[in-house]
Amino acid sequence: MLIQLTDGQTAFVRLISMFACKIDNIGPLQLALVQPYMADFKLTCIKAIHRSVSISIPVESIIRGALLYPDPENHDEFLVVDHVDRDIFLCMRDWKHAQN
Repeated sequence: MLIQLTDGQTAFVRLISMFACKIDNIGPLQLALVQPYMADFKLTCIKAIHRSVSISIPVESIIRGALLYPDPENHDEFLVVDHVDRDIFLCMRDWKHAQN
């Protein structure tokens, strides 16, 4: 999960549990117990080779599609996103626009 820590800071976390509690004079409060990920995500970073070096491969050699997220600071470099759920693509798109 991607969460907003402050107005200008976000972080990736793992959801452990969600729960609600009722606090006197305040009312119900919905909370989530999350496990923060360290800054070193050990992500796979790849860089595009010049298009003139492209090769042809048999379609049968394709294992699966991959979502590549462009590194905004390094042209032709991408992070490989190895897990995606239904709405993470839209969340990441919105997050990218918010960073610009």
